[in-house]
Amino acid sequence: MRRGQDSMLAASWNLQFHRAMYEIARNRYLLPAITDLQDSVSLLAGTTLASSGRNAEVFKEHEAIVNAVEARDLDAAEAAARTHVLNGKSVRLTLLFKENPEGVPY
Repeated sequence: MRRGQDSMLAASWNLQFHRAMYEIARNRYLLPAITDLQDSVSLLAGTTLASSGRNAEVFKEHEAIVNAVEARDLDAAEAAARTHVLNGKSVRLTLLFKENPEGVPY
């Protein structure tokens, strides 16, 4: 399997994990808000999971979220989720503002 296929499979698993978390939260406002965000992000090229090492980072971040939820530690769950979102944002911004060979941001 090629790297692009690996990252697309990881993106599919990532989406499934996120949807499971939203369903577990049982927050009727969360799912529509996150769905809108995911729709917007899906318009961007590629996936942050194609970045070197990001799959492993995401796995660890998801594991931290699950462990906190299982422990019913709301503060740890929030901190883990916040870290996950901010790390993803950082990778996405790096990808968006990466310069191409002509020096023009894409």
